[in-house]
Amino acid sequence: MELPEDISAKIHRDFAATDAATVVQRLFAVSRDEPDLFGERILRCIVLASHGRLSGVEHYIAMARTDYRDLIVTAEYDRDWKQVRDLNRPFENVA
Repeated sequence: MELPEDISAKIHRDFAATDAATVVQRLFAVSRDEPDLFGERILRCIVLASHGRLSGVEHYIAMARTDYRDLIVTAEYDRDWKQVRDLNRPFENVA
């Protein structure tokens, strides 16, 4: 199994070349080991919220394990609690 193409492509766009492979491996591992929690939406939330920082990936993985809803709010909602993106959809279909 591989990460969906849109997620892999966004990782390679947003992260330094030296970090991208690590991020792909890490997200693949958590999605394989905990598929009920780390589905495509949560993986997209992690990538988006991390803003290209490797440390952010680990932070948001931990957040998802604590309460995945906090991660969804971080990645999909603005400060006024308005949903501004739907990460159930691939990145190329997200505003």
